[in-house]
Amino acid sequence: MRYNILVAMKILQIGFIFSVLLLIGCVFSGCVTQQSQPPNCGNGVFDVGETCVNCPEDVGPCSGGRIMKMLKAYASSYPETLVNTLLTYDVIQMSADYYDSQALLVAVKQQKPEIIFYSYEFPWAYGPSADAPKSHPIEWAEIDTHEEWFLHTDDTLGNPGSGTQRIHFKAGDYYLMNIAPGSGWIDAYKQILQWTIEPEQGSADGWHFDVCMTKIQLKKDAPMITTEIYQNWEFWVVNLMNEFRIAFPNKRVGANCDPYAPYFDGINGIPGFNDVEAELFINPTWKPFDENHPGYSEEACLSHMNFYKYYMDRGVHVRVTDGCYMTWYWKWVTDPKNNPPYPTPEEATKIHNIFRLSLACFLLINSATYWNNSCFSFNKLREGTPETPYYGYYGTEMDYDWGTPLGDFYAIKGLFEPTGLYARDFTNGTVYANISTEHSFTIKVNGQEVVIPPRGAWFPGDTI
Repeated sequence: MRYNILVAMKILQIGFIFSVLLLIGCVFSGCVTQQSQPPNCGNGVFDVGETCVNCPEDVGPCSGGRIMKMLKAYASSYPETLVNTLLTYDVIQMSADYYDSQALLVAVKQQKPEIIFYSYEFPWAYGPSADAPKSHPIEWAEIDTHEEWFLHTDDTLGNPGSGTQRIHFKAGDYYLMNIAPGSGWIDAYKQILQWTIEPEQGSADGWHFDVCMTKIQLKKDAPMITTEIYQNWEFWVVNLMNEFRIAFPNKRVGANCDPYAPYFDGINGIPGFNDVEAELFINPTWKPFDENHPGYSEEACLSHMNFYKYYMDRGVHVRVTDGCYMTWYWKWVTDPKNNPPYPTPEEATKIHNIFRLSLACFLLINSATYWNNSCFSFNKLREGTPETPYYGYYGTEMDYDWGTPLGDFYAIKGLFEPTGLYARDFTNGTVYANISTEHSFTIKVNGQEVVIPPRGAWFPGDTI
């Protein structure tokens, strides 16, 4: 009897020592921490722990591979040599009525019919300088005769467009247009949209409605708006997007609508957005070297990621364009007229690291079910100087074939360590994103330790 008790105590001691060793291992190597529960396949809900592999009934068939790459292009003209550049992308945002862009778009569509083309549109304001350089379905001379298509400071309450004193929008010759429900301007703009989908204009697959402002933002650019316009503006914008979707059910109706997050699910019975651009994803500033703006905090970054993941998982087209503002700066620092020349090696490295973190965070949240619905961009192609005529930014990490996502992203942390490091597993590797602004993390890759610095990332193709 005493012998049996001694044996039992010995087993307990060994178990305790093993537990301590295991705990120490977690402290030094880092342990994956996830709240999980047994998947309930077939209940129609995307439960924690379900993946496209172990629960296709709820998550959907597995998808994946290379991400959808998008190019944003702003320029008044494009040489034919840019065709090959555009062909490397899956999605293009470009204005259909910019000078000779039609010929370029036609050439691209002929060689790659599956490429998705968004035409830039701006229905909120119009003026003489907005007139298309080429033949347009509605010229400014005609628009100018329809006073009811404009908003005015002297509009009668409940009757937008009834006045005569037009409201200037920003500087220049733009005026605020009447986008209230029932306005004739909405029908007129549908003719413009129809024009962009014609083959000779590039066969637009949809439209990017730029500068989608809230009423507070509108007040800054058009300070003379009436109380009625201010109170109804956001409802009018959501309604306008819905009217365009109804008129063109097979086209993509997308807006630069980060500020419209509260209305993504709709307003006053009107459906919300099913195509949006996330222009400030995890980088809140276009000044990457401004030490006062190191990036969003971990909490804010994670909040943005979870917000867009929610809509990606429901099939919304999310165009992440985190480098939009970054490449404005990239254009400036690469201009050869600057003295001294930029960027310095340190600056170039920093921009590339910002790109890598942004891409890694996109990979963490992109939907396994709707993998090809959303796309990623970290560039804005612009014309520049004769020495460097076009500016853009491209990272080869966008070309990696990830295979199939094996579940959602998860946090990695060791005991007593802070959070901040997140990862997601794919059949062809794991991506890591450190969204902490303060802490570095160490991971093991093929038996070797790799340090991921604050706001850093790791991809399978990286050199150890």
